[in-house]
Amino acid sequence: MYEHLAEIYNRKARYCLMLVSDSYATKAWTTHERRNAQARALEQKGEYILPVRFDNTRIPGLPSTIGYIRFQEHGAEGVCRLLCQRLRKPTDASVAPKGLLTTSPRACILDPDENLQAFIPVIECTWEHQEAVLMFEPDDATDGPFLDRLQGSRRSVDIAFKHNLGLCQIEDVQHIHKDGRDRWSVRLRITESDFTPAMEMGMQGLSADDIAERRARRILLDENPFVEGKGSGAKKLNEAALEVFIRGVNARFQPKGSPFPALYHPYNRQPDKFLEVAWILGVLLLTAFKEHRRRRRGDQVGTYAKRDAAPR
Repeated sequence: MYEHLAEIYNRKARYCLMLVSDSYATKAWTTHERRNAQARALEQKGEYILPVRFDNTRIPGLPSTIGYIRFQEHGAEGVCRLLCQRLRKPTDASVAPKGLLTTSPRACILDPDENLQAFIPVIECTWEHQEAVLMFEPDDATDGPFLDRLQGSRRSVDIAFKHNLGLCQIEDVQHIHKDGRDRWSVRLRITESDFTPAMEMGMQGLSADDIAERRARRILLDENPFVEGKGSGAKKLNEAALEVFIRGVNARFQPKGSPFPALYHPYNRQPDKFLEVAWILGVLLLTAFKEHRRRRRGDQVGTYAKRDAAPR
């Protein structure tokens, strides 16, 4: 609980609503929460701690000049109303993303054996038909140990970088320390690079392209996420069949919803990094379902031409 609360107040919260009173000042747990909130407030530009005063108790580290509201003047409903107004305000411009992202400097690595994922900056890359070599320079303390665990494992991982995607076997991992920097050279044998489902078919008045669009909008916008037990009878059966096609028949990745809302939480204080991570994850998920276009009208199976569907 101690570590969990530190994580909440120091990293995950958007605001800290501090209910200032004599009891608040003397309790051990609230002191722990306050110290973590104050550490966050020192690092962050813009407001983070929002004090609501029940009395005039002095709180260590809380400046007397900081703005606050009095509970006696607003009551519980008034405090909630003011907080809702605050939450509807746009994010401080000082931490807003800098502009449209057209690529990402990161590779996305999914390790199914360990159920882990990593998004690590790449400074050099050679990507060929059957082999790839990537030079990583991590910017997160957990990335180095993650790469070290790949040494000698010969395991298979999914890797996306730029517009490339492959199911790869780890051939060699070298940890290089030079000029005060740690880098990792990873050599991969690409065992599979085309994850397109065997065929795309239309159903229920929807063309194959319509279903592909639904899949893309689910991944990118969280539209129509899968809901267990939806509908009843024939309608439920039809919805289940449509769900199979949206996820992709025998596809390697079968999205039930968008990964981006959950992905935002660990990066909500680093919007530029979040966009880099989301961009390359989008490449991985969308490239796994390369869009098809039928060559012959009216042919539900027919011959298909593949078209790159990487996000732009």
